[in-house]
Amino acid sequence: MARTHANVALVEDDPSVRKAIVRLLTVAGFQAIAFDSAEAFLDSSDTSKQNGCVVIDINLPGLSGFELQERMCATASLRVVFITAHDEPSVRARYQQSGAVAYLVKPFPADELITAVKKALCTGPESGELKQARPQTGNSRLTSGEDENSDLQ
Repeated sequence: MARTHANVALVEDDPSVRKAIVRLLTVAGFQAIAFDSAEAFLDSSDTSKQNGCVVIDINLPGLSGFELQERMCATASLRVVFITAHDEPSVRARYQQSGAVAYLVKPFPADELITAVKKALCTGPESGELKQARPQTGNSRLTSGEDENSDLQ
């Protein structure tokens, strides 16, 4: 697959999930860089923070995903895709107020993440289309012929 050269940063504290998502994004043609905490992301001078989007786990040690997004808003215009294993009404409500592009609940099908990242890369202040996305729950069930290993946990 041809590289899209779009930058996607990932902030995820679980090493196995982080590795799986980076692999998925790379295979899909994105240039992915991973961080194990919000603080590591903020401390980085990596160019992936200059353009592209960021996939953020909501429940991070230290700064939460929501707190990271709030700090990012002051310095960058990166679009956000939130991921979480803890789908709760209060978390959903905060997501809906956040302006993030998508909200995916682990485990989610790989194609839902790719779709959300593509949407994040196609919307934003420079395109004049900062629109609120409907929550994508990632709770879809496998149908006959689907690979259960394509879900990320």
